[in-house]
Amino acid sequence: MDYAEKLTTIPRIRNANSNFVVTKYVIHLNVDTGGARISDRFLVFDNLSVPCILGTDFMKQKINAILPRSRK
Repeated sequence: MDYAEKLTTIPRIRNANSNFVVTKYVIHLNVDTGGARISDRFLVFDNLSVPCILGTDFMKQKINAILPRSRK
């Protein structure tokens, strides 16, 4: 992966079925939510059942930018 940074330590992350998923790379992205531009890092996984998953930590930290009117 030319655009991704190889992780030096592998995080232990479980999926919805409590199985460990393996990630070896991280990418840094700017996400435009319409209310704000957010720069953050995202872990890259192979073989997900959906194209993208935002973790709850990301959503909790950035919720005002994602839903600025309702602040939910």
